Amino acid sequence: MCDTHRRTRSDLRPISPNTRVALEQGASLTSPWQCVEQLVLNSLEAGATSVAVRAHLAPNNLWLQVADDGRGLGREELKVVGRLHWSGAAGRGRSLAALRGVAKGVSIKSTRRGCRTCSVNFEQGRRSPVVEEASSKRSNGTKVTVSGFLWNRESRRLAVREAADLSKLKRGLMAFALARPGVRLVLFLLVFTYFVQGQS
Repeated sequence: MCDTHRRTRSDLRPISPNTRVALEQGASLTSPWQCVEQLVLNSLEAGATSVAVRAHLAPNNLWLQVADDGRGLGREELKVVGRLHWSGAAGRGRSLAALRGVAKGVSIKSTRRGCRTCSVNFEQGRRSPVVEEASSKRSNGTKVTVSGFLWNRESRRLAVREAADLSKLKRGLMAFALARPGVRLVLFLLVFTYFVQGQS
């Protein structure tokens, strides 16, 4: 072997475990469907019988929301949700750590039976404190709202094609519905209209 080759090989170092996990998770959320799929799997793990998915795939702001009637998360769980190396019993939930790294905003609002509704927000990956609402809804459930999905991954964001990606969402949710006939899955496609007032 030549000296250059040996020097190159000796310069290589294994990446740290944190970097490995970040790469694995970042690679897993590169499209609207992958994001929705992970959130729906979280809902199903929580025992949801009804899951509503809302999507608006504008090129400048990919917006997604998954709401369910599952067990919900309590205040203490919301304090750790979205942390690296934390997951639910079946290993789900790790996607929230990856999601906070590729979404401009993530809002998680949840109610668990017998508890007040609590929420936590992430802005550009930074967590805000858990907030407990004065009033609570009567039923369990969690709502995850994602705004600015892929905001810091421009090439991935620009690769999203509204019609093609909405078709993937529909096909993916139909596959979930066929595999779990006892779960109601609904997809709402949102259209936001912006009005700009001209100067007179």
